[in-house]
Amino acid sequence: MVIKHNKLCKWSIQKNRILVFSSVYVVYLLIVTLSPFEFSSSWLRKLIDSDISVILKSIFSLTIRDMMQNILLFVPLGLFLFRFLSVRQSRQIKTKFAIPMTWGLILSGAIEVTQLFLDRTPSVVDLVMNTGGLCIGFYGAEKIISAWRRVLSQLNHRIQTIFHFSIVICYGLLFAGLLLLPTRINHLRDWNETYSLCIGNEATRDRPWNGKLFLVALYDRALHLSEIQSLYRLGIEGNQIDIRTLHHNVIALYIFQENVGDTIRDVSALENPLHLIMDGARFLNGGAGIQIEEGLLKSMVPGKKIADAMGKTSQITVEVWMETDDLVQTGPARIVSLSENPDRRNFTLGQAGHDIHFRVSTPQTGPNGSRINLVGKDVLNDLEMHHCVAIFNHGLERLIVDGSSVCGTVRGDIDYLPDLLGMGRNPTAKGAFCFAFVFPLGFLTFGLFRKNRLIFALIMAMGWIVLIQFVYFFKFGQPFEFGFFLISFFIVLAGCSVGNLFAKYRQRYLNHSNHSLFVN
Repeated sequence: MVIKHNKLCKWSIQKNRILVFSSVYVVYLLIVTLSPFEFSSSWLRKLIDSDISVILKSIFSLTIRDMMQNILLFVPLGLFLFRFLSVRQSRQIKTKFAIPMTWGLILSGAIEVTQLFLDRTPSVVDLVMNTGGLCIGFYGAEKIISAWRRVLSQLNHRIQTIFHFSIVICYGLLFAGLLLLPTRINHLRDWNETYSLCIGNEATRDRPWNGKLFLVALYDRALHLSEIQSLYRLGIEGNQIDIRTLHHNVIALYIFQENVGDTIRDVSALENPLHLIMDGARFLNGGAGIQIEEGLLKSMVPGKKIADAMGKTSQITVEVWMETDDLVQTGPARIVSLSENPDRRNFTLGQAGHDIHFRVSTPQTGPNGSRINLVGKDVLNDLEMHHCVAIFNHGLERLIVDGSSVCGTVRGDIDYLPDLLGMGRNPTAKGAFCFAFVFPLGFLTFGLFRKNRLIFALIMAMGWIVLIQFVYFFKFGQPFEFGFFLISFFIVLAGCSVGNLFAKYRQRYLNHSNHSLFVN
């Protein structure tokens, strides 16, 4: 009875382990098949409203690449299913063809139905290929397992350790390169030199902003918070020109003190000043600013000097002293914009109700700059004067109002990477990204150590994540992302736990090389 009880316990433990491994794989499978997680019934209605020929063509579409991907994705699930069922009865299940077929149809069918609510096209061919892949894994499990066992048995412990260490190092470098990728892609070198600098409206005059402006300044670098706070304390009464020209690399500066005429001078003291022509605006009494009402201030020549300067640094700071006249303006209403029309821009700072929008065009955000853009929620709650500063630094965007950072910071890694990888831009996509790339970090590092594995693996994996966050903090001024750190900690912990189960399996198979990898 004791022997039978021990066998039952051993059987139960092994089943639980297989369930863990297969569950982790299913999560990865859902990430691949359901990205970008932007669920909406509109996609289903769009498919229903399509012509029947279009529907038939989409659901029976066939490409060799898709076929191979769908087959390979489900092969591991067939292997796990075989192992789960064969813990006690390996011979009997081989003849039960309905088992892998049923599970393949259920899981693949659920995925295809869910894709009806995504911008993806379900396919009968995918259903068949997925089910076929699961069957291949199910009936080829013993050969796959046997081949893997032979590879393990031919590698001695030292070679395995070196190989494992090399994998960890390579993945760590890959992970770091991935997190830092937005700093390479989100540059400003492709800015269009022919766009005009517009204040108060688009060049097409269909995005008007009504309010008062007292200063507009553009810098070719990301100002530090301390510098911005110093400018805020200076206000609009002090020497606005010297401090910005001598200390802050101002590229274009407008203080609106002409008081006569229709020309607004660029007083940045740089070569090729970018003067503006004023149409539909007037100077305030005393020459301390301008009032814009359905008007437009547009540069006499294209803003080439701005595009060239920002292209060299891939950084920009837009500073305005402003006073809105209307808290329901939409569009967003253009405060400052280097653009051609509402759809093509280099950058735009605008107002939409109580919010401030900052759009910057990069290879990732697109010619409109709206794929990922900074939105400062409820920034404007009155009609008083405010100091607004928007910053872009290799993908990091921040908004500082009246000397204080406001909500809506776009972070250089976690906000850009899921979109860059086609996973979407919503919170679900960010969580899926964290799981997909942080989980292997915990799983791989756990096996490096022989004693106190969990502690050392957590220190190594989380230390690597913190190091990358410090790079963003010191080089790009990105605030430390405690949310990302906390989520990563639990994902690394889960990876270590699964790594512990895998290590026990691996040790068992090395000690009993005469047994197969999954079968007793």
